[in-house]
Amino acid sequence: MTYYPPPVQPGPQFAPPTRRPREVSIFRAMVTAPFFSAKTFRDVAQNWRGIGVLYILLLILPQIAFTIRSHYWIQNWSTNQLPRYIAGFPSITISNGVASSTVEQPYLWKNPDNNVTLMALDTTGTWNSLDDVAAPALVTKTALYTKDANGQVQIHSLSQIPPGTYDSPMLQKLANSMAGSSGYFTYPIGVLLSWVWHIIVLLILGAFAMVFASMFHARISYGQGLRIGAVAMTTGLILNVFIWVYWLEIPWCKTIIGLINLGYVFYGVAVGLERGSRPGSGFDPRMSMPTPPAPYQGQTGTVPLPAPPP
Repeated sequence: MTYYPPPVQPGPQFAPPTRRPREVSIFRAMVTAPFFSAKTFRDVAQNWRGIGVLYILLLILPQIAFTIRSHYWIQNWSTNQLPRYIAGFPSITISNGVASSTVEQPYLWKNPDNNVTLMALDTTGTWNSLDDVAAPALVTKTALYTKDANGQVQIHSLSQIPPGTYDSPMLQKLANSMAGSSGYFTYPIGVLLSWVWHIIVLLILGAFAMVFASMFHARISYGQGLRIGAVAMTTGLILNVFIWVYWLEIPWCKTIIGLINLGYVFYGVAVGLERGSRPGSGFDPRMSMPTPPAPYQGQTGTVPLPAPPP
């Protein structure tokens, strides 16, 4: 008679640990993070997903305040300051690639503040190149001479310029039109550039978070460090908004804000992670997993065979 060992009862199946739902929302974190909320930084490190890119984008959206302020400044400058600079601009008529003017020539258009020449005009042939006059631009009868950033002279035929009369009223109208529409393109461009810059800063703060974690003997993933760094930037970005809105001039402003960010990262790592937590864990590291029992109570992994009958 053949004897078979009794079947081994399978031990309990243990599902991998799951991430707990976040307890602090993005908008609540924006309010509580500047006040050193341990709960916020702990939830960000352990339960949030991603690396904080969306959080940074939402934080820089208030730059609309800076854009509005800049928009009104540009409009004010165009209306009240620009007229005194373009008042001396000569009336130039271009027709079939030939320039003419009613002002006495040669003519120099100068900056009223420092008397520096801005442009020279001569359709009589007295000045035929920028070697003849100390000016950054020269309009002759058939060409426009300019200098680039390297000091090289560029020659542009007036036939490439649309015909018409160019004078100070025309320049004022063009400036007013550009100032009125400046907000439509300065805001999205400003937000995009600011977002890219703060993502670079975020990558640096994430690296610092890992350094701080090693000081506390806490194991941390780079993703957790990035999330902590994103929330740590809250106070600095809020300060930036006030500085932009009120045009404050603070010495070493960027350095101070950078140190503030590092301080919040240090605090976030100190309170957000448990010592010895597993890197990349999205769950509470204080929750330990139970150890599966042995196949038989008191046994250590071996299955005893029943004794044969006498």
